[in-house]
Parts: sequence; C-alpha cells; structure tokens
Amino acid sequence: MSKKTIIDWQRDSLIVAVGQAHSGTVVIDRLSQQAIGHSAESAANEQDELLPLNGDAAQGLVRAVDELGLRKSDVTIILSRDLVEVRTLSIPRIEAAELPDVIRFQAQRQLANMGDAWTLDYVLLPDAPGQEMLTALVGAISPATLQTIETACEQAGITPSHIVLRPIEIARFVIASGKLPGNEPALVVCLSEQHADLLILEQGRIVQVRSTKLPSEAAQWQAALGGELRRSLMAAAVQLSNKSVRHALLIAAPAATQSAAELLSEMLDCQIAFIDPASLLSAEVSQQPQIVEHSAHRLAGIAGSLSLPTAAGDSKLDFKAPKKRPPPQKSTRTYVLAAVAALLLFVGGLTWWLSVQRKLDDQLAHFQSEIESRKAAIATAQERVTHVQEIDRFLQAAPNWLDEVAYLAERIPPSDKVLIGEPTFMVLNDGSGRITMPVAVDSSLTIKAFESSLRDEHYGVTGSKSTMLETPLFGRYHWRIDETITVRGRGWDLVSQLDTSRWAGKTPDATPNSATPSTPVSAAQTNN
Repeated sequence: MSKKTIIDWQRDSLIVAVGQAHSGTVVIDRLSQQAIGHSAESAANEQDELLPLNGDAAQGLVRAVDELGLRKSDVTIILSRDLVEVRTLSIPRIEAAELPDVIRFQAQRQLANMGDAWTLDYVLLPDAPGQEMLTALVGAISPATLQTIETACEQAGITPSHIVLRPIEIARFVIASGKLPGNEPALVVCLSEQHADLLILEQGRIVQVRSTKLPSEAAQWQAALGGELRRSLMAAAVQLSNKSVRHALLIAAPAATQSAAELLSEMLDCQIAFIDPASLLSAEVSQQPQIVEHSAHRLAGIAGSLSLPTAAGDSKLDFKAPKKRPPPQKSTRTYVLAAVAALLLFVGGLTWWLSVQRKLDDQLAHFQSEIESRKAAIATAQERVTHVQEIDRFLQAAPNWLDEVAYLAERIPPSDKVLIGEPTFMVLNDGSGRITMPVAVDSSLTIKAFESSLRDEHYGVTGSKSTMLETPLFGRYHWRIDETITVRGRGWDLVSQLDTSRWAGKTPDATPNSATPSTPVSAAQTNN
C-alpha cells in the first residue's frame, strides 16, 4: 500500500503527515506541526463571518513540506469545523440527479454567510422509518478560504487532490477500525485537551456530527462535555427513531480517558471501546507526547483520510470534487431514429399509392414501368443513406482543428501574457478531440486565467507539470505548464444539412454547398 500525504488544516496551526492504511491498520510514519497565526480564541470572537486564513499559512506549509521532503506530492487536505459552514438540511425526496441543485438552493436560504461562489458538498444521512424527507449533512466553504489554501499549496509545490471535512474523516476511521458494531446506534467521542468531536453512527453511516471547545479547568471541562453529550443524544433521537445507544467509542489520550469514561458510564448503559491515538503513530513520531494530548481528534481525522481514495462516493464530503448535476444526455440517436422512421413512412405511403394506381386499366402499362423505376431508385437511395450515415458518424467525431485553433486564439489572454508551443491534435475513441500543448505564461495567475477563459460546456482544460523557469523565455514568460484541452460535441452534423426536398418532388429554397460544423460556432466564424 503506497504512502499518502495528509494535511490537517485549522486556523492556528497545520499538521502535515505521511502514513498508510492497510486492512484496518493505520501507521503515521512522519509528521510536522506548524503554527500559522489565528488562535481558536480569536476565531471564536468573530461573530459576523468566518475569519480568512492567516497569511502565515503558506510559509508554515512550505516549512513543513520542505522538512518532510514532500515537494510535487498529491495531498489530501482536512479542514477543521471552524473553516466550514456545516448544517443539517431536510430536503424532499426527488431524483438523485436533481439533489445537488436543490440542496444548494436550500443551503443558500439557511446559511447566512453563503454566497453563489461558495463551494458546497454533502452526504445523505440514513433514512429513519416513516421519514417523509431526506436529510443531508451539508458543508460549504468560502471562495476566499479555498483560494488561500490553493495558493499556499502552489507555493509549497504540492497539489491538493481532496479537500475534506475533519468530522467526516473521523467517522471513516472509526468505521474502518471495526471497534463498533455496524448495525446498531453508537456514540463516538474524540477528545483532545480542549476540543471534542461527538459523532453518532448507525449502520456504518453518520447520523449526527458536533464539534465543541472545552474549558481548561477540570471541573468545567467535565460539565461542558456532559452537556454536549446530552444535547447530541437528544438531537439524534428523532433520526434514530428513539432507539437507545448501546455502544460507545472513546478516542483520547490516556490522561483524558478515565474521566471521560466515567462520564459516559453515568450517562449511558452501554459498552465502551477505547482507541489510544498514540497507537496510530510510528515509534519515531510517538516520541512527541504533546501531539497526542493536544491533537487526538486531528490524528483520528488523518487516519480516516488515509482510506479516502477507496471509499464509496456517497460517503465523501469533498470540496475538490463536489457533487453536481450530471450533464444532460445527448438525444442525437433519438432524432436520427425519428428521421429514419419518417423517411420509411414516406416511402411506404408512396409504394401503397403506386400499387393502387396499377388497378387503373388505362394507366396499367405506365405505372408498371414507374414501379420498376421507383424500386431501383429506392434501392439506390437506401444505399446512399447508408453511406451518408457512415460519413456522418465519422464527421461527428472529427473536429475542424483550424476552427478550434482560431476559437482558442480568440479566448486566451493576450500574447504579452501567454506563449503557446507546438500543439498536437488527437481524436479519441469516444468521439471527443484532444489538444495538448506547452504553454508559457508571465505569472502563475495567468495559468488560471488561461484555463478559465477556455472552459465551457464544449471545452475541458487540465494543466500539468507547472514549472517556474529559472531563465524566463524572451525575458517575459516565467512559468511553463502542459495544458490538455478536451473538445466535445464539435464534430460536423452532415445529416441535418442534406437536401431531402428532391425526394419529395419539391424545390428547396436554398441548397447548401457543403455541411457546416455543429454548434457551437467558433468565435472566428462569428467574426467573419
């Protein structure tokens, strides 16, 4: 099992860890913790909206990445609860394809800070018997926070492949550990010195998630934790259909385990399992006891995200690849079949008309010869239709590369910002086209401007091998990146341009000289 790089990110610090998970066993081999600015107290004092991430985040991330030698790595980023707006929403039972749009609409009404540009993802909670509505756990992240994270990763030379929510990953770790039964309600308490994550699971799925800060005084600490536990159990009673919680799992350092276990025993008549976060660390990393005491919940989240690549899609809350409405199905096949059916109906009606006319004695000879000529014409027409259909299938999968290049040239930033290398063109088996080319730009921001200017329903843009040049090209272009542009639905629609009026004995208003490309028309054609 290959090792994975995980970054646990919260306002005042980040933890960069390298580890692996195999057959339910998790080992964190290397770890670096960096302070980056805002404390938990300063974040809690902000009432109007989530604080932006501190500018020291990029510097701290660079230090940690260089310390562990992780440049050019793909990483999974775990966000703490205070960086994400989280809400449980009730939504009507509708088709799965419509859920992303409906959930976003509901979230914008119920999350005060959320705007149109926020990234949103969700996981569906288990159905309760007799429940009329679906329930979704929704997370939304501001574009400013997301931009700060991506900019810091770019400066550190790493690529975020997943951006996830910590409580979800703690639940993933608990489920993979096998410490709890998969079919009964269970309570998970993940404790650090001044933080607690409380989760309720049923049938291996999340029912409720709560995160809270705990006071430093021992007496107040136990009272605060007890109050949060009671509120969590009461809030989850409806979702659990008033079923009792008979199992509990405590994830905490040994110093906090005894008092927390006593509290759980007083509140619940259930079996309590234990996980020591230190058991997740290798021998070298475990020599840092302060990490276990202060960051047990963060270690549990890191352990869960190590299994993220193999997890089911409906269990992920990923801001890097949020759930969206699937693209509409193409109806070209339906239109072609309808046209063929109409043509066959026309030919059949014509044949019937000819057979009736043969009954007229005075026109018998004329119609007999006419029938023979018609049969020959039909055979020829059918053969031509077959040829045209074969040509049409070929052309629909063959973009006009000159038009595509002209279209791209009009959309991209000006030449003083972008220099394009020699492009290569390819038609793929699925009918789409692919253009690959090296691109030199004046700054890293121009890369995003270049890609954004081309993306639409017909063009997908993917960049790779982004490199800052030691010697700028022509003294202007400081960055180089390999761009891959996927072209869809830009072939030629031959059948719609055919002049079929001659078969109906009619004169067309205008006869096109040649087929024209299918929509959308390129910008070059529009200007001409």
